[in-house]
Amino acid sequence: MALSKLWFPHSFDASQSPELSRLIMVHGATGYGLYWKVIETIFSFDGKLYERDLDVLAFNMKAEKDMLHDIIKNFGLFDIKDGLVIADWVSERIGLIEKGSVQGKENAEKGHAIRKEKSETISGEEQHDETFEELWNLYDKKV
Repeated sequence: MALSKLWFPHSFDASQSPELSRLIMVHGATGYGLYWKVIETIFSFDGKLYERDLDVLAFNMKAEKDMLHDIIKNFGLFDIKDGLVIADWVSERIGLIEKGSVQGKENAEKGHAIRKEKSETISGEEQHDETFEELWNLYDKKV
């Protein structure tokens, strides 16, 4: 399921975590920016960032590949499982987004079915042969 590419939810005080504080101590704002770029990339590719693509990602970000590898492997911010770079909180958020998306789709389908059923009932029961003149004549006061 493709996620929205417009935004993703994240903590506004993330830089206060011990892991990110250490990252900032070592690599400064550049490292912090690279961290968020990796997170954005993981979200952009529906939770999938392959370890084999890190050098390409570093090149595209005009970043030092050694710094990017260090950020991913040495600060406890990411895990590498089966060749995928994973951030647990990102996986959790993707799961919540997908669950909400599926639930929203189901609710929309239910609402559409109810509206369709009501529409069919109304159009089937309330067919009138009166003309405008007949209805107009039913009212005493005409404006």
